Amino acid sequence: MRPLFSSMLILALVGCGTVTEPGSGSGADASPFIACDTDSDCPADEPVCDDMSKTCRGCTASSECTASPGLSECHVDTGSCVQCTESNQCTASTSNICDAETFQCRGCQTHDECASNFCDTDTSTCVDADDIIYVDGDSNANMCGTMAAPCPTVADGVAKLSVSPTKRQYIRILPSATPYSDGSAGFIGNLYVLADGAEFEFPTMPMTVPDSAYFGLTNTNGPFIWDGGTYSQGVVQIFDIGNNANAIIKNVTFDSVPNGANLISGRLALLDSECRGSVTCIRAGNASNLRVERNRFFGNRDTTISVDETNARIRNNLFVGNGLEFGYTRTVDLGASNNGTVQ
Repeated sequence: MRPLFSSMLILALVGCGTVTEPGSGSGADASPFIACDTDSDCPADEPVCDDMSKTCRGCTASSECTASPGLSECHVDTGSCVQCTESNQCTASTSNICDAETFQCRGCQTHDECASNFCDTDTSTCVDADDIIYVDGDSNANMCGTMAAPCPTVADGVAKLSVSPTKRQYIRILPSATPYSDGSAGFIGNLYVLADGAEFEFPTMPMTVPDSAYFGLTNTNGPFIWDGGTYSQGVVQIFDIGNNANAIIKNVTFDSVPNGANLISGRLALLDSECRGSVTCIRAGNASNLRVERNRFFGNRDTTISVDETNARIRNNLFVGNGLEFGYTRTVDLGASNNGTVQ
């Protein structure tokens, strides 16, 4: 006769401890159940105290996630109570993205996480579309600037900026079928320009450009951030930074330009960018402050970085095959009147 216990599930309860099946083994090979009286007795991976068995189990619905403040959503695949499973459950402006791995609310990290296609990576917040001036070279809108009706040129978009802003302003230059060929000197801080994916191709014949640059960055009331874009050809430098500007230029590509950035006065940080096939990439002077980090410089024709009377920190960059056309041996020329380091 088969023993009765071999066909029955016998649970041994000791207070609110571990419950095991006979024959299930012990230690690492055991298959324990956690005994409980309330949800608060249960661990995070089995957060629900089952009313019938008085053992802990995984959740099956968010209505069962009430014991732990801030963990009010049920991740049914794991049975764990988590902070979020979808971004619409994250309501704080500084943490409105649900992380797909941790299931915790966090700030945005990439632009495509935001409905406006604009993450202010300085603050990790998604910018509201109503606060952004949109530019799209394929647009023909007259009353322009919105996501639905972008401005057709960069200059049109800049004209929409407030001259006396009370908070950071935003311009999103969208990728277009035809590269942009216009610039503007009207950029002032506190401003964030996102040009991720956009291409700029400037004429190689002499032309009238503002302040001897395609983009003039000045600072009156806050830092300036320029993020992304590919810039090629032209007859003058792409960026002029002056009037004691505090500028960050990042994630850009300079391709065969006369000069990428000219720091006249103020501060410039060039980060995570690339300069290739150009005459020079950076010039700085006049008691300015320059930071150049995590960039790639290759095949540039003249001295890649030239600084004079400038506090410079140049580190963690890659330099390959620069200065060969003009016979220069110094990739970085710190001049005679500088306080700088190259690492």
